[in-house]
Amino acid sequence: MRYLTSGPNTRGGRPSPTSAHTSILRSPLARTLGAVILATLLTTACGGGGAPDQTPPPAVSPVSADVVPDLPLADKLYAEGEADEAIKIYSAAALRGDADQKQQAIWSLARIQYQTGDFTAATQNLQAFIATKLSPEQQRRAYLLLGFVRLAQGDRDGAKDAFETYLDSAGPAAPYAHLRLAEIASQEGDSGQAIEQTNLALTASLPAPAKTDAMFALARYQEADGDAASAAATDQTLAADAPTASDVAEALWQLSQLSRRSGDAQTYQDSLHSLIVEYPSHSRALQALDEPQLAAVPATTPRERALVLFRHRVNDKAQDAYRALLADPRAQGEAHYYLGILAERAGDPGQALNEYAAAIGALAGTADPLLGSAHWDRGLVFESVGRLEEAAAEYAAIADAVPGSEHVADGLFRAGLIRFRQGRPSDSAALWSEYLVTAPSAASRAQAHFWLAQADRALGDEASAELEMDAASSAAPLDYYGLRARALATGDGAPADPGSLSPKPPDWAALEAWLAASFGAEDAKARDAFFAGDGWQRAQELSLSGLKQEAGVEFNALIEQAVGQPWRLYRLARALSESGQARLAARAASALASGTADLPPDLLRLAYPAPFLSAINEAASGAGLSPLLLLALVRQESFYDPAAASSAGALGLTQVIPSTAQEIAVQLDETGFRETDLLRPTVSLRFGAHYLKSQLDLFQGNLAAALAAYNGGAGNASRWQTAAGGDADAFLEVIDFAETRTYVSVVLENYALYRYAYGVTDHASLPLP
Repeated sequence: MRYLTSGPNTRGGRPSPTSAHTSILRSPLARTLGAVILATLLTTACGGGGAPDQTPPPAVSPVSADVVPDLPLADKLYAEGEADEAIKIYSAAALRGDADQKQQAIWSLARIQYQTGDFTAATQNLQAFIATKLSPEQQRRAYLLLGFVRLAQGDRDGAKDAFETYLDSAGPAAPYAHLRLAEIASQEGDSGQAIEQTNLALTASLPAPAKTDAMFALARYQEADGDAASAAATDQTLAADAPTASDVAEALWQLSQLSRRSGDAQTYQDSLHSLIVEYPSHSRALQALDEPQLAAVPATTPRERALVLFRHRVNDKAQDAYRALLADPRAQGEAHYYLGILAERAGDPGQALNEYAAAIGALAGTADPLLGSAHWDRGLVFESVGRLEEAAAEYAAIADAVPGSEHVADGLFRAGLIRFRQGRPSDSAALWSEYLVTAPSAASRAQAHFWLAQADRALGDEASAELEMDAASSAAPLDYYGLRARALATGDGAPADPGSLSPKPPDWAALEAWLAASFGAEDAKARDAFFAGDGWQRAQELSLSGLKQEAGVEFNALIEQAVGQPWRLYRLARALSESGQARLAARAASALASGTADLPPDLLRLAYPAPFLSAINEAASGAGLSPLLLLALVRQESFYDPAAASSAGALGLTQVIPSTAQEIAVQLDETGFRETDLLRPTVSLRFGAHYLKSQLDLFQGNLAAALAAYNGGAGNASRWQTAAGGDADAFLEVIDFAETRTYVSVVLENYALYRYAYGVTDHASLPLP
């Protein structure tokens, strides 16, 4: 339906708003008429009056008569990732249910269809839903979703009507309707209206990502409106205040291009130069090197150009650039250092060692951070080629050569590990004692204590070893080293996991008693104000309207704002858990649990949930895996997001690469498999469980090695297993891929905490074979 609109009403050449939420200008009379028309149409559609019902029937596929319209079951199935089965039940309810069941089923189908990109069916179901008897809340949410659906279809008029109807309801998600109306106005060439709508949205306290996107759009609208000065000011604000380095770099790039188009050569050059110097790893920095006026003042130096080329792995050009810099005495150390890395990239460790040595010679006696990096990288090369004496010497040298280097602590640890594995525990203990003093975090201190205990034990000092193990578990009780120390100190074995999970619901009263004892009583007024506040109301509105992506941005912002406020985090975790949003609840609960020892299992089950439970149990059982181990892997791979996708192309909950998935499909006799099937929880879990079990079989049950193979490849895992010599704790330390080392330790941490949270153990620890 379209509303009546007022005639031209201009101020300074642009339309002026008649209300705080108007996109197409309407006089008070027109607004009243529009409301009357809307009420009349809705009354007619809902059975009032005598006009015939022209509302289209619901878009529902036929289902067999034996499908029971059990809506709670459908909701549960959908939450567990069983979308196809849920849709059958919703369809049965829409076709054969009572009036309430039909209404609820049609709404559920519309939201699913929007999320899966079936916009035609979503539109038809939303129209059918709106034609039923709705509460004001149901009606406004339906129109909000309809606006998004219509816009996705390219139906600007229909989207505009829906968003304006939503704004007339004064719903809490109004900023998002304003932003979409701005987008529509821009598409229609009305940049003044786009600016007005965006500014209305920006009056709300939007989360940083949403605000940043809105300001980027605003700058575009301002330029299109002929106001380059305002557009530049918006880009400059973003360049100064954007929440991420990536956003700042993008703002600098946009400012440079705007300035070039508007003839502001100085701002153009300054913006490009700032982008190149401050954000050399951003993709726009590489583009900036090819800009036509970059050579003008301020000039980009050869060193700055070389670093951008290096960061973007334009290796041949970077090598030429750094070789040219060798003629500059001020740049020789830097040039040799990066030439060393480039030699490693080219597979020439001998040349890399020469370049690092030259860098160390050129930088000796300075506080240049690259001096510490050159020692560190030279040590890594020595270690990779088996020259352990020289590796240990390089690592240990960092602390003396560059005391402020970021590599001091890691260098001392690596040197100590080499000495320990050479059978020199006294030397390793001395190095690890120094490492303990420089350790930058609780996890690092736990690592130092853990390995000092190993050195003490090798020296025959069991009393000191026990003290060090206790110190490790106290320093970081839920970290890998704290969990390992607890297992070794107590002699914990590995009790069998359950074959399937059936978690009990949280004991909220017990949790609140723990919170009160740990952090004091809750401020009830602050709690009530939070849930009545704009942020929570807006997030809830978006979520209940089926706009998951937008709701997620809002909820995540609320969680970030609540960090350090235990009761607020608890309330968020509980509310999100009770509404079926386990992933977001886990984020809030994890923030609450961070750094806290002796956590109640009920809290840990919120931080380490069991979503997609039926599919988890089925996939784990089919592969002969523990469901807790599968959940531990899913938490690290995707943090329970079935739509997760990595830059390497891995997809789904278990992040299987499509080429690997094709091989698994053959092994599982899955005919008709498609890449997009990995986004279905049942498929991703089944494939991930199968692949992990195959790695466990390959490595004869060695869990750490199997996880390393899952992430870093079986060949590498075999190499690390050989290097560790059968030492379960040395295995993690010899992994020379930082990503894989972190991956293995975190999944093992997850597994230990899952086992404690779900009652397999009575305390958190990590036994290994």
